[in-house]
Amino acid sequence: MNIQTYILPEWEVMLKKQNMEKDVYSRFSTTGSSMAEYLDRYMMRTLPSNWFQGWTKFHFPLRSDALILDLHKVIGTHFEEFIEKFRSGRKDDFEIPNGQINKIKLLEQRSIKEHLEREADLNELRSEIKKGRKSHNKSDRKKIAKVKKKETVKPVIQEQPVKEEVTKGLDHDLVYKRWMEMVESKPISKSYWHIHEYISRYIMDFANKHNEDGRITKQVIDDFLADYGKGKRPKTMNHYNRVVYRFWEFYENLEKEDADEMQVW
Repeated sequence: MNIQTYILPEWEVMLKKQNMEKDVYSRFSTTGSSMAEYLDRYMMRTLPSNWFQGWTKFHFPLRSDALILDLHKVIGTHFEEFIEKFRSGRKDDFEIPNGQINKIKLLEQRSIKEHLEREADLNELRSEIKKGRKSHNKSDRKKIAKVKKKETVKPVIQEQPVKEEVTKGLDHDLVYKRWMEMVESKPISKSYWHIHEYISRYIMDFANKHNEDGRITKQVIDDFLADYGKGKRPKTMNHYNRVVYRFWEFYENLEKEDADEMQVW
């Protein structure tokens, strides 16, 4: 269909003629570009009835907020209508009603508000984690000092069996945020960015289902690859394996330290 070559530039021209604010225009533009790339990738000469659901699964592999899906559904409806009018030679008749533009604006504002609220929650969580680590380390130092003091008075100490503690997994929202901060700092292609993004969410979703505490372990990674690799060619899985183990290395390092300057590749 070659939408990116012939139709997408006309979509941009049409958007610039509309009375849109910058953030709304950006959402229409980037979403249209993503949809055009998806349709061209699968060489869809005609638009099937379920194309939007296919794009949604491609762009949002795991569960997403209904607000975000509603926002993109509005844009997808207009993008489909524009393609049909372009193909019939009536693109100049196309115009997005102001009511629809205002709807996107409101959804965009709500999305930004919810994003900021989530960021605030994550910052609070990070602060609590740091305080907990400092308190834990301080407590350990006191215990070590107390043990050493006892050793000077009573050097012979009977060894006691150590009860192994259950390690809880890191908060997945925090892991996802830190992982994406690192991914976005790398000069990688858009498709490779998507792989890093959804593979991390697949793994964490898999860990929640197969580990009581949601912790990502070597066994979880091995089981995930075995499950995810069903029906896929070995050559294809080699590509995903690199991303999976890259995420696993990142998760391990994040468990050991704060990792503000962490670089995996």
